[in-house]
Amino acid sequence: MTGCVYLISNTVTGAGYVGSSVRGEHFRWKRHRRDLLNGTHHSRHLQRAWNKYGESAFVLLRLESESSPSMLLELEQAHLDFRLFNFPRSMTYNVLTNVAAPYGRKISEETRQKMRRSHLGRKQTREQHAKQQLAWNSKFEERVLIGPDGKEYRLRAVNPFAKKHKVSPQGIRGVLAGKSKQHRGWSRPDSPAYSLLSPAGDFYPRIIQLKKFCIEHELNFGVIHGVATGTKRSWHGWTCPSPVPPYRGRS
Repeated sequence: MTGCVYLISNTVTGAGYVGSSVRGEHFRWKRHRRDLLNGTHHSRHLQRAWNKYGESAFVLLRLESESSPSMLLELEQAHLDFRLFNFPRSMTYNVLTNVAAPYGRKISEETRQKMRRSHLGRKQTREQHAKQQLAWNSKFEERVLIGPDGKEYRLRAVNPFAKKHKVSPQGIRGVLAGKSKQHRGWSRPDSPAYSLLSPAGDFYPRIIQLKKFCIEHELNFGVIHGVATGTKRSWHGWTCPSPVPPYRGRS
């Protein structure tokens, strides 16, 4: 059986995971898919991309065929080095960057030249380049969130923003993607917000965390939720000028 070096490629962003197998790419692909579907893949970068873009966004490509296990590792390292040296780090899902180190092997110049020749003449189509550029630009475009204090906050990268404000990066990404209405009081400007009018005539125009609001004002959340969503007209003098339908997330 001929071994190979393979690439698990994200067709949306152009990012990829480089690997090798002495039993062929389909054997390894089956195990990769099993782990990814179970959410237990060893590469957290690949797992997160799989969760975000879905199975249909990934394809398996054979890069090299080689029967010698020792040469196979050298080729795998060479292809991995090529991606690391020619693309941003985020475009490679591999966690480890030195596949040969545990075995005490070094990549020979002959292998490097073989890998270089295999890439000569390879060019991205305009469509592939446009998709990759769009994904790369959208990743760092400026976005706006409304904070728990009601003020606007602008961000480009999620992780530094989440660390600064002590919130979950996954939670913030869910809000930005429209999968969640809010996360710890953070919401998008276009996220549905509740409004309530108190018995005393005080108007609350933008309530994101309705449950927290009810706790602070000693209100029954279930009943107030009915008032805020229009399924109940009023409760103890609390009314809603503009009822908001229950949030279902982005379709």
